[in-house]
Amino acid sequence: MLLSLKKKKKKKKKKKKKKKKKKKKKKKKKKKKKKKITG
Repeated sequence: MLLSLKKKKKKKKKKKKKKKKKKKKKKKKKKKKKKKITG
């Protein structure tokens, strides 16, 4: 049972890396807003 708990903790660390990728997507949305102002 202790080994299964350690594996779950490693999966949580991978989810934190995915959150950093979502922040980059938010920056792309800001660029789209600038195109609407010029258009």
